[in-house]
Amino acid sequence: MISLRTRASALAAVAAIGLALTTGTANAAPAEPLRTGRPAMTAAATLSGATQIGVNSVLAKNTAWYSPDGSTALWVQDDGNVVLYHNNKPVWVANGVIPNGNVLVMQNDGNLVVYSAANAPLWSSGTAGHAGAYLAIYNDGHMNVEQNGTVLWTSVHVVVNPCWVLFPKPWWCPTFP
Repeated sequence: MISLRTRASALAAVAAIGLALTTGTANAAPAEPLRTGRPAMTAAATLSGATQIGVNSVLAKNTAWYSPDGSTALWVQDDGNVVLYHNNKPVWVANGVIPNGNVLVMQNDGNLVVYSAANAPLWSSGTAGHAGAYLAIYNDGHMNVEQNGTVLWTSVHVVVNPCWVLFPKPWWCPTFP
């Protein structure tokens, strides 16, 4: 459950981005259809690493955060969907947010959360309680919530083959010499 203090700080961040949007000082890239070429960077990045999105960062509708080489983009789309694209193809989506997704917030408690326009949480990474964690967007098409080099959440779905981990192996597993 999200604490009142955490929710209040997230709402303050949402209000701050609303003020920034009305004064023309938002940090996120402008809305555009998926494009080729190198987009404007929205956070500190190095070409060999990941773009790191720090605490209290807010991504509003029709804006994106990009990986260092621009091949991976995390968008809050106009239709309310939150989608990670790699080479202009969707590779991850925040389940259950369309059509109500309004902003994506990297909260100071380490939780990555999608909020509706009514400030109701619609999706979260489940990483609350890790103050100082950040979002990292990588050139290879994935993103993580990380803290001190430890991955707390990832957009990558890991599939484990039961033939690799079970002992004794089920009868239907192939045998290898």
